[in-house]
Amino acid sequence: MTVYKSPTCGCCSKWIDHVRAAGFTVATRDVNDINAVKKDLGVPAALGSCHTAVIGRYLVEGHAPADVIDKLLADKPNARGIAVPGMPSGSPGMEVPGSAGDRYDVLLFTTDGKTSVFARRQGTRVIADPPPPRSRLSLRYLGGDNVAEEEPLDTEILRSVLE
Repeated sequence: MTVYKSPTCGCCSKWIDHVRAAGFTVATRDVNDINAVKKDLGVPAALGSCHTAVIGRYLVEGHAPADVIDKLLADKPNARGIAVPGMPSGSPGMEVPGSAGDRYDVLLFTTDGKTSVFARRQGTRVIADPPPPRSRLSLRYLGGDNVAEEEPLDTEILRSVLE
């Protein structure tokens, strides 16, 4: 993993310690203009944080937990990377003693900037795994002339009905 960061950013160094403790080998690159690096790598501006990592074919933007990076590498989704926009309190490298930390989403993003929730956290605690992609669920019903038809089930609608 190669991490691009400002030479003066303390929370970036703490995040690097977090991923190293989880077993990742990390090379750091201190840069004076981190935003230029993000732009060159293809990180959408709205997803920006204080550091950007490259691991294999993926980008990791911001304070993503190491276990979520492991999940990214294991699942191999068709995406550009994951991002934790901003700098949520309690995320790896942003821990505050005595605080549960903020709730935040780890977003999966594509090369065209589309995002979806890949993981949810409060500080370092798992909140819930996101639902499976829509393509894995379908609804079967009787269509015209009573012929069984199948179509993707919108998991967002299903979740709102079940809550």
